[in-house]
Amino acid sequence: ENGTIISGITELDQLNHTFGIFEARKLFDSEALKNGYEWRHRQWGFHLWFELHYESRSDIRDIVMAYRELKEVIEWAEPEYKKVLFNSMQEVQAGNTAGSSRWTPDDPQLDDQWHYHNTGQVGGTPGCDISLFEAWDIEKGHSDVIVAIIDSGIQHTHPDLIDNIWEDIGYNFVTSSSTIIPADHGTHVAGTVAAVTNNDIGVAGVAGGSGSGDGIRLMSCQVFSGNSSGGFHQAPLYAADNGAAISQNSWGYTSNNYYDQNVLDAIDYFNANGGGEVLDGGITIFAAGNSGSSGQRYPGCYPGAFSVAATNNQDQKAWYSTYDYWVDISAPGGETNTITTRGVLSTKTGNSYGYFQGTSMACPHASGVAALLVSYAHRNDFLLTNS
Repeated sequence: ENGTIISGITELDQLNHTFGIFEARKLFDSEALKNGYEWRHRQWGFHLWFELHYESRSDIRDIVMAYRELKEVIEWAEPEYKKVLFNSMQEVQAGNTAGSSRWTPDDPQLDDQWHYHNTGQVGGTPGCDISLFEAWDIEKGHSDVIVAIIDSGIQHTHPDLIDNIWEDIGYNFVTSSSTIIPADHGTHVAGTVAAVTNNDIGVAGVAGGSGSGDGIRLMSCQVFSGNSSGGFHQAPLYAADNGAAISQNSWGYTSNNYYDQNVLDAIDYFNANGGGEVLDGGITIFAAGNSGSSGQRYPGCYPGAFSVAATNNQDQKAWYSTYDYWVDISAPGGETNTITTRGVLSTKTGNSYGYFQGTSMACPHASGVAALLVSYAHRNDFLLTNS
């Protein structure tokens, strides 16, 4: 009516008129989620979420609070907050030095990945790593395990990733299409989780297998693309419904104490319904943040998330890392501010490699190790619970 959305509910329509609500979209309406699990989405109440677009010049806080006051009609109202990736990129091409271990992968740049096996490279402290060579003696990754990379797009054609990409690749929630647009951040994160190990190419991934395409599978859930973003509430549903066991998230909000309830609900959904055939429930892993301070940084501090802070090559807190009581674990995130090669080395777009720093880089170490744990249990016919 006169360009304003009409619902048929008097109190609601009065507010819609007051604030010039000209469009209402179903928040969880996505072609990616029309997958046979709509009944489960309704059980979780995702069909009740709507995104309102307005023309009012009123303060967003006043608009939100006005809708919250309609307690007989509206269960919850909130603004949508901006999210950012938790990394700092260094556009530096990596070298080609050789590495060795007890089981000796032939990836030519493995020795530059101090975060896996620290022998004192670039002034690091020997042993300040994730002891990955010892882990590989036990498990290298199982192709039944799927890790959803909720991030910018993975270059799924990268020669060091292609053999470990999930068969359906993933979904672009920014453009609402199946076309993944590759970006450095998502490609770098994916490489740490599961770049193909022992394929005589580039670098190794934590759960990248033995070289025969038998590593864990990477699902690209694109929520960042250039300067655009979206689908943070949809990607966890897609990942759970398509069998992902682990949700890898190297992003968060721009300030402390901010969150979207619909995103937290989606995290809970993944934890309850993820896991596929290899895990009872899903595991959601988040980067703690790059604030360099303490504070409630969502979604990392949310109880449904396993949060990861960052360390340097001397096993000290990285200068940028968020820290607080809610952090669950720390992992190498690197520091490139003085020496680039003290960063985390992984895959980049253009079939290349580079060093980045950030809790964005620490988080996939934890996701990769979690994938190894699930792989080992699955290989030995154990069904672990997510807890």
